[in-house]
Amino acid sequence: MSERLNYLRYQMAIREYILEGRAEMAEEIALNMFRDNKPMEEITKYTGISAERIQELSQEL
Repeated sequence: MSERLNYLRYQMAIREYILEGRAEMAEEIALNMFRDNKPMEEITKYTGISAERIQELSQEL
């Protein structure tokens, strides 16, 4: 049972790592689109990030 639990924890860690990487990539894409003066509706549509979050990210520039 311990091996199975360790395997499941390992799989969950991998999944979390991948999801974090995707989120970071989406934020970087959103910032690039923002820098290129793309409309906010377009940025949110293609990245899945809220307009509020994009504004937060843009203030960090």
